[in-house]
Amino acid sequence: IQGEHDWIVNEKVSSYGDHLTLFCVIDDCCTKAAGWIKFVPDYKTIYLDVRDSKNYTSKEKYDATTNSTGFSLVIKKIQKEDINIKYSCLYGFVRSREKYLLQSDAFR
Repeated sequence: IQGEHDWIVNEKVSSYGDHLTLFCVIDDCCTKAAGWIKFVPDYKTIYLDVRDSKNYTSKEKYDATTNSTGFSLVIKKIQKEDINIKYSCLYGFVRSREKYLLQSDAFR
């Protein structure tokens, strides 16, 4: 990884109940463990490794995908409790900065 990686909202949603996708941009993804963390308020692993979907918090709530430019976290049926929470993506031993998912980032 060159520099610090970060996540972005893939596409804003219209309303609560829609699926929101966060995307962690990584060149040449994904040869190392790739995962997601949220802070509520403490460190809570959502996905330990998105390449192996056996290690996840809740398949009803989250899904994940990878491609050559990074990996994503799908927050299914987004609710108010998912907003104003800090999320971080993890690739190998490098963690992105903790960043709040704000209402203005999530909704059109």
